[in-house]
Amino acid sequence: MQLKLKLFLIIICLIFDLFIYRKVEKGKLQLRYSLVWYLVSLLLMLFTIFDNILNPIKDFLGFETTSNMIFLLGFFLLSLIVFSVYIKLSEQNIRITKLTQELALLKKEIYSNEKSDK
Repeated sequence: MQLKLKLFLIIICLIFDLFIYRKVEKGKLQLRYSLVWYLVSLLLMLFTIFDNILNPIKDFLGFETTSNMIFLLGFFLLSLIVFSVYIKLSEQNIRITKLTQELALLKKEIYSNEKSDK
């Protein structure tokens, strides 16, 4: 990999890390979710700096170039992240439904108590 490309990718990763840090600092992203993105950025930087690390894996799996393997691995990683977000979203939807039902029951109980007090 050329030096210009390595420097560009490292700068992009650092900017991305700064972006994540600012979102956590402003409270728009929870720390536990930001750790995954920090890990992805760190791995990308490591693979950029030490691009020969992946050659044995690339050769074993039969990829023509390292970039093709990284692209496929990145696709799978992002798919896992999206899947975990959907799981969390489903859990939150279930909790919201239960809370809405509990709130409706409490309102009904308060309303019926107010009617009986009059």
